[in-house]
Amino acid sequence: MIEQKRQELDVERQQIAQIRHSIDQHRYDLQELEPFIPLARQLQAMKIDITNFLPWVETINEYAVTRNTDLTTAAYNIADHLREYRQLGSLHKAIEHTRQQLSVLDAFTAQKQQALSILMNLQAKGVTDADIVNLVNFPGRWNKQWSGLGMGQGNGGVNGGKTLVR
Repeated sequence: MIEQKRQELDVERQQIAQIRHSIDQHRYDLQELEPFIPLARQLQAMKIDITNFLPWVETINEYAVTRNTDLTTAAYNIADHLREYRQLGSLHKAIEHTRQQLSVLDAFTAQKQQALSILMNLQAKGVTDADIVNLVNFPGRWNKQWSGLGMGQGNGGVNGGKTLVR
């Protein structure tokens, strides 16, 4: 009977030793994984699970193999390439915006060149600067005369009996 109790105790000790070993192994595993907990939380917050992450891992592995480099260098190189691509996209947008501005300036310059050409032609034909200024101001004076005549106010007649030319 004592021998049987001793055997039972030995079996229990072995079981306890196995449980203790298992607990120690789990504790060691947790200590090894502890640095990754903040990253795992960050991925959870971004709603990224392992299926979303696998293509990146495969890409990094493939890059490392084709460039004959380690995984860390491959990951940083890919991140740099993505940043450069984003910056290149920003540069393309800036170039397109500048092209649009240049197009507007070209149109404005063409109008100004046409106006200068007309002015030079008028001056070549003997029209003075004062005459040009009078021509430019004429539409404004003409509109004032027409509006001062009360057109459309039922004053009887085309110009209300007033002379249009001064």
